[in-house]
Amino acid sequence: MLTIKPKAGKKDFFNLPVYKSEKIASATNNEGQKYSIYAGLDRKLSEQLKTCSLNKKDTELQKTTRDYKRFGIGNYEEWYKGGKIIFALVAEPENKLAAIIWYGPKAYPTVESHAMSGKDTHTAAYRSYAPFRGSHLMTDFAHFVQNLYLAQHPGAVLWIETGSKTGVGLFHHLGFRETGEVSILGKTVMVYQRAGYGN
Repeated sequence: MLTIKPKAGKKDFFNLPVYKSEKIASATNNEGQKYSIYAGLDRKLSEQLKTCSLNKKDTELQKTTRDYKRFGIGNYEEWYKGGKIIFALVAEPENKLAAIIWYGPKAYPTVESHAMSGKDTHTAAYRSYAPFRGSHLMTDFAHFVQNLYLAQHPGAVLWIETGSKTGVGLFHHLGFRETGEVSILGKTVMVYQRAGYGN
């Protein structure tokens, strides 16, 4: 569990240039470990993301995501384009990347679905890294940044595609529901929309 304290003062962190980051909150877990939450990744954090993504010993990450190609051998600057925002949970004082979450506008991942026709669809993605995975950090971190994102995009439908059975539990806690559809990658599709919007 994380206790999160937002940083005072409003900043426009939804249009940060690549390699620019803003600290938006401090956090502490039940054991007293301190964390910082950032919007955007600076070069040092992006290098940690690349290292984590290339880690073939992290079999769950390699099996359930395309991050090896996306961040490991891919171009982060190119990936960052297109209105995305990425948040990072960073352990202090060593500034070690514990988790990331990103959001951005993107078409719904199944071609046969009519339910999402004309809707404002945005993708969401959640990653945690060793040794922090399984430390019960993601739910509170995700709730915090998801609320920030949806405050900017209140009518958005968030969607994820997942092949992780462990991840499904987190996504249920965040309010996502399974649609019964499978993406073109053969993964389970889940969606979330704030109450009062859509059907």
